Order: sequence, then C-alpha cells, then structure tokens
Amino acid sequence: MRSIENIADEIIDLKRKGVKILNFGDDTISADTSRLLAICNLQKNIGMKWSCECRVDAMTNDLAITLANSGCVGLQFGVESGSQESLDRMGKNITINQIEQAVRWCIKAGLKVVCSLMIGTPEDTLETMKQTIDFAEKLQKEYKAAVILACTVPYPGTYYSNHATDLGISISTKNYNLYSTINPIMDTHNFTRWQIRNLYFESISRLFKSLSVKYREIFTQITRNSLEKEGYRVSLSKPR
Repeated sequence: MRSIENIADEIIDLKRKGVKILNFGDDTISADTSRLLAICNLQKNIGMKWSCECRVDAMTNDLAITLANSGCVGLQFGVESGSQESLDRMGKNITINQIEQAVRWCIKAGLKVVCSLMIGTPEDTLETMKQTIDFAEKLQKEYKAAVILACTVPYPGTYYSNHATDLGISISTKNYNLYSTINPIMDTHNFTRWQIRNLYFESISRLFKSLSVKYREIFTQITRNSLEKEGYRVSLSKPR
C-alpha cells in the first residue's frame, strides 16, 4: 500500500502540471476510515478538488462533511441493487435504508453523488430487477443523484465467471471485446441475454424520461460518451 507521503508527492506534481481535479479510482479507499481522513487532510492542504468511490456502510454525516470541506466534489456508491433480497444474496451487508441515508448525508453536505446499479445477475427475477429500476428512478428524482445502470458482466476471474455452471449461467462468448455493461453476454436460469438487453434499454429510456430537461441534456452527453467508449456511434436527439 502506498504511503500518504508518496501519494502527496504525486498530487503536488500533478498540480504543478496544471491538473485541476483528481479522481481516486480505488474502490477500497473507504475500507480504512483513518486513511481516508488522512487523504482528506492531504487534499485540503494541497488545495485540489477531487472525487472518489465509497462504501455505503462507511459513510456517516461527519465523514460527508469532512469530505466536502476537504475539496471533494463528489463520490460514487456501488449500490448494485434496489432489492433487499438481492443485496442480501450478494453479501453486500447493507440495507436500502442505509443507501438512502448515505445519499442524503452527501447531498446535504454539498457533494455530487453517483450510484451504480446492475440488472441481470444470476439470481435476478423480474420483480428484483423491477425493484432495482424503481430504486434507480427514486435516487434520480428524489435525491438528484446521478445513476449508472449496467448489465451484469461475468468478467474472467470474477465469482460469476468462476461459478457459471453452479449458478446456471451460460456465457455466450469468450471474445472479451464484447464484454460490456451495455451488452449482456450471459443467459441466466430466469432470462436470456436478449431479454436482459431489452429490459436494460427500456429502463434507460424510462430513467431518461423521468429527468427534467436540464438533467436530460447532461444524461444524453454522459450516455453518448459511455456508448462511444464501448465502440458505438450513436445519435441522441435533444429533448424537447
């Protein structure tokens, strides 16, 4: 693990080179709260805006305020599902109420919040996916959180890939160029990949329509950028 001093040296160097904002792409950054607080202090002293990922169960009201005061402008929660049943099966050890409380604390502190969720897990039913989509819409409308909805991908080395047979998963390709969060490549015992794909794009359309015009324009740009990164070229008309 890198020392705080080593991280500080790199951030100072990036600031000298004109970097204005920094994202910590480390999904374990909140595993050690004392280390996260040290990074907050570091960022505050250096004076650079930043963002990070965070576990829902690590968030507190005090931590949200400390993050905001340190120059943190936003963070992402790996919510994964809006179904308590699914969260329990995944071993997330969090509740829907905890997720909402964490988002409330962050929004109140002035942080921008992104919540990532997914559909098409081996255990998903139509009801659990509906609960996830409903929850995604609630996070958007009620809390003004940004939502990233993805299809489950059995990347090599992950639990779903290693236990595909036991879980009743049929992975359609070994061409890893096709492994994408917007392109389902596995059939589950409840759904084909085509059914998951159709539900995914129906859900994206629903989430888009639930946004105000202002946020639709932002959503459109984010979606276009995401699709183009996946190798697609799309034409998304401006909302009326």
